[in-house]
Amino acid sequence: MTSPFEAARGISAMDAAAREGIALRRRGSRAWACCPLHGEKTPSLCFYPDGRWYCFGCHRGGDAVDFVAALRGMTRLEAARLLAGNTALPQLRRPSPVPRPAPFLTRPDEDGFTWDKLCRIRHAAADIIAGEGADTPRLWDVIAALSAAEERLDNLLAERLTQPSTKETE
Repeated sequence: MTSPFEAARGISAMDAAAREGIALRRRGSRAWACCPLHGEKTPSLCFYPDGRWYCFGCHRGGDAVDFVAALRGMTRLEAARLLAGNTALPQLRRPSPVPRPAPFLTRPDEDGFTWDKLCRIRHAAADIIAGEGADTPRLWDVIAALSAAEERLDNLLAERLTQPSTKETE
């Protein structure tokens, strides 16, 4: 007998999102949407051609099972069974609210880069390297962008860790 996870493996996160009624906007081989897991006005939820998803806003991601589990507030097993068609469609439950990011994650650094923007740069660079490999003519530019983003993220985090902790500022 096939497990629910094996049966759900052939379903992409993009297909699962479409089944859930999420409006997708295609851009090339990817699709984008406003993330239903946290409130937002601009699309930060990306669906990749390999069947996975990642939200650049709440930094969650995974496969179709992970998406349905997070969206419906259910376990991965329940989500796999739902995707595999082994259960009746349960009532949609709201996911637990995602905690708001700490202020240092939203404040720009001295050059205007926010934690979110630096994470997007890092992910974009990693996607280019993963997709094009070492043969890309942009390799050194991508490595430089990745290195700069990593350094700035480290600086923001180090700055935060060296500041005295006060509940009033957060």
